[in-house]
Amino acid sequence: MIIRLITIVRNAVFGQKILMRNLLENWLKEKEKEGKVKPKTLENYQRQVFVHLIPMLGEYEVQEITTEVLQDFVFYLEEENGLNPTTVKNIFGRLATVLNKAHKEGIIMENPCTSVVLPKANARAGKALSRLEQDKLEKVLNNGEGSKTLAVYIALHSGLRISEITALKWKDIDMENEFIYVRHSFQRISQQMTDGTNRSSLLLGKPKSVKSVRSIPMNDLLAMKIKEYYKGLEKWQKKGELFVISKENGSFYDVRTIQRYFNDVCEKANIEHHHFHDLRHTFATNAKACGIDIQLISEMLGHSQTKTTMDIYVHPSDSDKQNAIQLMNRLNKGTNPQRLRKQIENMLEEIYPEVV
Repeated sequence: MIIRLITIVRNAVFGQKILMRNLLENWLKEKEKEGKVKPKTLENYQRQVFVHLIPMLGEYEVQEITTEVLQDFVFYLEEENGLNPTTVKNIFGRLATVLNKAHKEGIIMENPCTSVVLPKANARAGKALSRLEQDKLEKVLNNGEGSKTLAVYIALHSGLRISEITALKWKDIDMENEFIYVRHSFQRISQQMTDGTNRSSLLLGKPKSVKSVRSIPMNDLLAMKIKEYYKGLEKWQKKGELFVISKENGSFYDVRTIQRYFNDVCEKANIEHHHFHDLRHTFATNAKACGIDIQLISEMLGHSQTKTTMDIYVHPSDSDKQNAIQLMNRLNKGTNPQRLRKQIENMLEEIYPEVV
């Protein structure tokens, strides 16, 4: 304990500065050198570090990592990046391990991870809005105006991620052919300020994967809403390089502002709290209910695999379940079992094509 305190004091006096980037990379090198970790596990560690931890926290000095900074990081992973609670906990676990090592080596006085509130694992998966909830939501949206309202319409009727919606520019909207082109996405990263401190900010970059660069046709309602909004803009606001979801001065909205607006809309609509990302689940579920092929739904969502679409985003509706029960009722009433079994198989294949 005394040696660690002496180390901390010495670092403070002589101004030793260690970036989180260096700490994380060194930890990975040590794990690789030890040779005790399985290749697949090491690959997971590398993905967590280079995809999530370094882009967001890499430029912070280790001593600048506070509970508040980490709580903000957890919020970003779950709300903005749409990761499930288990994945968030796994990523945070790597960070806690690295900072615990820094604590033992006297680089920091205490591990700030200990006071961070994490989402409960598997407490809540993505959830599609029911038909009644959608009707209530759109009733409130019809009385709203501005680009924040339009952002909710785009999510509900195209399935875009919030980071993709806020990154849309007018040049990405094909009014004539009624298509949306996803070419960019906002990513939250840490940046060093002129006063030496760090804070997170949004950076316009490429979407999260190759499949995320895509085109999505607009349905009639969404096309009408976008055209109506565009028509009401000033001439200078219609420039191709300006953001669709923007403030009056043409600058983009932080994704958190859109999320807070959506929370207010849910409250006004008198429906249970939903994450903005649930609108993406709702689009996928509605598309499947309309008979759209799962491969096409996966393409529109920007997924690399249809399994992700089926396992996470497509939710059987209450009407699907009711139809299944009605078929079972017919079986109990003496309907030909073989014929009915075939009907049930056809229905299940329609709802779960990759399972049957």
